[in-house]
Amino acid sequence: MILNSHEIENLCHEICKKFRKSIEPLYNKQDLERGYIISKNRNGFTQNFPIVSLSIAVVTNRDFNPSSIEELSSRIAEIKKKTKQIEGDAVIVI
Repeated sequence: MILNSHEIENLCHEICKKFRKSIEPLYNKQDLERGYIISKNRNGFTQNFPIVSLSIAVVTNRDFNPSSIEELSSRIAEIKKKTKQIEGDAVIVI
């Protein structure tokens, strides 16, 4: 998305909240409390899979003014990688 940055963090947290509410009915209570489901992986072996989560990486132009689309893409990829390292829903705004 491209939008004004003054409300971005609140918007991202609201998106995470709505996402969480929409996925919870897809899991049984025991799995949600445990934090993962137990299922077979593509090789047929039993494995624990975490409850699906949402990662949102936001790059603003407050302190960053990219000179190319490649520079912008690289910065977005860097922030996305950091959000994926956080367990559960994650929002990083830079």
